[in-house]
Amino acid sequence: MSPIPSKTSSSDQSEPSATGEIVARLFSPDRPPPPLEPGTAVWEPALVRPISGLREHRFVVAALHLANDDIHHAHLIAQDDEGDPTADLLHATLHRREGDYWNSK
Repeated sequence: MSPIPSKTSSSDQSEPSATGEIVARLFSPDRPPPPLEPGTAVWEPALVRPISGLREHRFVVAALHLANDDIHHAHLIAQDDEGDPTADLLHATLHRREGDYWNSK
């Protein structure tokens, strides 16, 4: 496997494809802590497609989107399974991350 390109690397390097590579990038000790409220910017846009393409449980995929500050994709997955305790936890967490506290219960 090729090394994981950093956020500041050139765009000619390949995207990570394995879950472990994505997790290593998202939770690297070199990564600055995410803001409490991610705003509208995805932390690393180059990870959106690889995360979406993972062959993992949809809640793992949603959690990785959330770790990448991709509120939109995390929300789509969590909301599709409303009523499932794990989906509800992901849904509440993403609303707290975006500062939408009233909708995070």
